[in-house]
Amino acid sequence: MEDSLSEQEKQKSPLPKILLTAVTMLLILAYAGFVVWQLSLGSLVPANLASSPTESRDVPEYVKGSIGILKPDDRELDDDRPAGVPMALPVDIPGANDDFLLDWGEEAAGAEAVLRPDPWVDQLVGDDSIELVAFASWVPQAGDDFNNPDFSISPNFYDAETLAPLSTEALMAMGVPEAFLSMPPPKRYPTGKLRLLFKTSGMEYVAFKRIEGADTRTESVVTYQLGSWGTEEPSFSSEGEWTRLDTALLVWHDTPIRFLAQVLTGEPIVAELDQAMGAQVVFADKLRLQYLKQYGNDLHKKSTNSFAPDSSASDGELASYYADEKDLAARKEIENTHANMTRQEYQLDPEDVGEYTLLRSSSYYYSRNHCGHYDTEGNLSWQWSRESSEEAIELARLNHHVPVDEPLKFVFLPHVVEMEFTIGGLPDAPNPRSTTDLFDVRIPRLTLGEGVEKAESDLIGILSVASETEWDLAELWEDLPSDFPSDRTFIDRTPRQLLEWYLKNTPESYARYTPGQMKLDVNQEIISRWDRLMDYIIEKLSFLL
Repeated sequence: MEDSLSEQEKQKSPLPKILLTAVTMLLILAYAGFVVWQLSLGSLVPANLASSPTESRDVPEYVKGSIGILKPDDRELDDDRPAGVPMALPVDIPGANDDFLLDWGEEAAGAEAVLRPDPWVDQLVGDDSIELVAFASWVPQAGDDFNNPDFSISPNFYDAETLAPLSTEALMAMGVPEAFLSMPPPKRYPTGKLRLLFKTSGMEYVAFKRIEGADTRTESVVTYQLGSWGTEEPSFSSEGEWTRLDTALLVWHDTPIRFLAQVLTGEPIVAELDQAMGAQVVFADKLRLQYLKQYGNDLHKKSTNSFAPDSSASDGELASYYADEKDLAARKEIENTHANMTRQEYQLDPEDVGEYTLLRSSSYYYSRNHCGHYDTEGNLSWQWSRESSEEAIELARLNHHVPVDEPLKFVFLPHVVEMEFTIGGLPDAPNPRSTTDLFDVRIPRLTLGEGVEKAESDLIGILSVASETEWDLAELWEDLPSDFPSDRTFIDRTPRQLLEWYLKNTPESYARYTPGQMKLDVNQEIISRWDRLMDYIIEKLSFLL
């Protein structure tokens, strides 16, 4: 009877046998996965790695990332020193350690910061007009000789609206300057480049404050600023009615691009400033500049606590210094802030010789973004460098001298408008618009920056922007991998292949991908081998879920 019941129970309860079989299979899979993982440390590319070239990137992780999506300027206004209030004549006190201190101890009252005058307008002012006529794009190729000092780019130009090819003869017949038909290669590392050709009328001076372009289908920004505004790129110049604008281009497939450009507009104010200590010039109600001095070495801002007057300082300079020293201590005790400090010390760098002109500005925003200055060759430049951002003494410099007996010459454009331009595609892109996964686009040439950390961050950054994904990277390289190219250059690789190479050649590296957020996390958390094994098993068994 017992044998019979036992047999019946076995027939009625097959679950233990199924569970035993399932556990056995899981253990076998786990062991196999563990073996595979051990044999390919770090080579696990996420199975869900895919990036659609038409899916919007307007998701939180992407929006807050390094490149982000194209958005209009927020147009927030900060406080500035009022341009209508004169600046005091500073005392220039020589220091005992190759330094000097500028002291505005007698600063006039009424100079407290106020809301900056609004520069924004909704359209170009008066007769100003600007039109995007043509463009050219270029992507580094395998055979490009970047070591040749004479290497230059002769790109193909296209009509901005129709994408019809434009020959050199056709462009020159339109009046485009010959110098605008070729481009120098990038200086930092060979990213792609984009040149836009604009035709203007009614604009004696053309200046772009900002321009960004985005893949129209995804909204992802695909232009990139190599350095801050006015340094390397974007860069622009004008000849007659034509203006060319160059920017770095980080896209490797054909796609339409929409640009938001901030263009200066309004009646120009042309003014001169004598090179005499304390001389001032005012541009409407927006900007006041004060001339300070020329110097032949780079400067380093220092704390006034470390300053000691030189023995060559005059009695008047010493009196000013020690009187302000007492007043400064009193103000610090009362306000516990540096906001109203009216002096600043600078250390000269004897190793860094150059030509610099130091100015005080009532508004670094307006000087940097709306005020051009002529350099020693008579070229109009819009580049400024910031020397101090103390609320009461905003200092800026020009990276040149003009003869001290000649005045500095400035051009001020009072307004800015945000304009939209579009091009229908990138006919010379190395990958067609029909590409279905941006992790599979071909990057013809990728040269990484020098140095271990730079090379590692460049690699992950470029493969991410090429696939239009946001990324976070925790660097692991202490030395370059043994399989690293001797010339730091990868030829004809896809983002997927580059990531695979990185993971394979970087022990303990790891990558997770979040498709809905277009986010690639590389080495962002310490994950135990067991957790990684479980991730592998779950991924392989996902078809059962």
